[in-house]
Amino acid sequence: MKHPSKVETEVESGEIDKFVKKELPHYTQGIFQDFTVRWIICNNQPFTAVKSEHLRLLFCILNPIAKAPSADTLHNNIINKFNEERNKIREILQNVPG
Repeated sequence: MKHPSKVETEVESGEIDKFVKKELPHYTQGIFQDFTVRWIICNNQPFTAVKSEHLRLLFCILNPIAKAPSADTLHNNIINKFNEERNKIREILQNVPG
């Protein structure tokens, strides 16, 4: 039987490994925009968050070729994504028996 502190450490490191060892997608501008859209939606950020000078500097530091999308582009991408997901839900609901 393992000491409780060792068991907790193994569990905690296992959880961390899920994030650390996760393979990241290769950078493309499209993937960057998709993940920016996800960040805006999942964190309830305004479209204009990408106008932040500090955020743009962070993007540049992390990847100098990354170009932050405009607030208008984000808005359009989010509306398009919403429409795609709404259509998927409609299709699922139309196929429900009854």
